[in-house]
Amino acid sequence: MNHKDFVSPSQMALLLLAFTLGSSIVFIPNPVIHAASNSAWISVVISGTAGIPGLLSVLYLYRIYPDKSSIQYLGDIFGKWIGTVFAVLMLLAIVRMTANIVIGVGAFFTTTMMLGTPLYEFHVLILLVAALTALAGIEVTARLFNLFLLVMLATIILILLFGMGNYHPANLLPQFTGGISPILHGAIINFGFPYSEIFTFSILLYFVRPARNEPLGRLLFSVYALNMLIFIMVVLCATMTFGSGAGHRNFTLYVMARVTHISGFVERSDAIAGITLIAGSYIKATIALISLSSGIAHLLKLKDSRSVILPLVLLLLFMSLTTYSTQMESSITWYLIVPAINMCATIPIILAAVTTMIKRGFRKEGKLNTAEE
Repeated sequence: MNHKDFVSPSQMALLLLAFTLGSSIVFIPNPVIHAASNSAWISVVISGTAGIPGLLSVLYLYRIYPDKSSIQYLGDIFGKWIGTVFAVLMLLAIVRMTANIVIGVGAFFTTTMMLGTPLYEFHVLILLVAALTALAGIEVTARLFNLFLLVMLATIILILLFGMGNYHPANLLPQFTGGISPILHGAIINFGFPYSEIFTFSILLYFVRPARNEPLGRLLFSVYALNMLIFIMVVLCATMTFGSGAGHRNFTLYVMARVTHISGFVERSDAIAGITLIAGSYIKATIALISLSSGIAHLLKLKDSRSVILPLVLLLLFMSLTTYSTQMESSITWYLIVPAINMCATIPIILAAVTTMIKRGFRKEGKLNTAEE
């Protein structure tokens, strides 16, 4: 598949930051705190560290195959049939991921600001806007999301700053009250969403046009570290604000905005904060849709990836409306099954990187032996 869209390394790094923050900054602090209590920040450190091998693998394979997506080079590394199986596994994981993002948007609005509104209205709207953005191409998307990302980061910072009057540092103590098991449980949840989802970018990095003054690896690791820092700050601030009750409050940042009041200056800002934060779900859904359409186009050898976007939207709409019948079912899936699915989708990338390193090592050794002879 030929493509005309290119993005710079810095634009791709900002897309990664937008993707990893996206909807996760709204939905994830609550279950992580619920699992690990006031030690949730340690869970974030563990999960973020566990995601580094996936990011290293994606970058290594991009350096070896700069003009190919993972859907293409998996076949080169493992052979046609095994490569196809791995590619299909990754694409199915992205399908499930995108549907869950849309479901999360509907759950947010119907349980916070617009209680009587049917779910399908939000699902149709978010998918339609994401599809129109994806149809414009990744270059236009990257430029647009730079502004969205700045607004989202500013909103997070303002919520944390204006909420300082509600912080009680004593809520952070004691640590390790339940041992290591709750911390690991929180780490598994946070690793599954968003750190294990880095494999999505193995399909997108071939869009990058290298630049000497913008080292891609350094930029991606910088925004990855920034994401971890933001998550740690949000978890710590939520714990200081609500104590052990933070784990029982859905949409943590939105709730923090609701309890923030500065007389004559900040009043009833929660609606604006909620809409701004949930826009991250639109950003993440768009990036996932671009990755998914590009991967399918490579797998089926289509000339234009945009031709599959609208059919995908119909599939995702159907999935988002029929996948879960109860809130309890969706919670169990998000916190247990989704991390397992994303881990399984990350394994082919790590295996591909290790296999490539071994093959290249043998080739170099063979060349050295030939030269010595």
